[in-house]
Amino acid sequence: PRARSLFDSGHDLLWRDDKPGAIRAFQRAIEMQPDFADAHLNLALALLLGSLLAALAAARELPAQRPSQ
Repeated sequence: PRARSLFDSGHDLLWRDDKPGAIRAFQRAIEMQPDFADAHLNLALALLLGSLLAALAAARELPAQRPSQ
């Protein structure tokens, strides 16, 4: 029950765009119940979303490239 509660919290945090909080909650759920497949899946999703958003933010900072003529 406690692992499920942590999972639910992680899910809510992820949808509220609190990826660090969601990651911590999913990790704690996995520590309590290592075979909790949904917690593993959602942890991977939170990590992936964080990486993708960081990459997009970094790409926006790059100078515009002009095609060579």
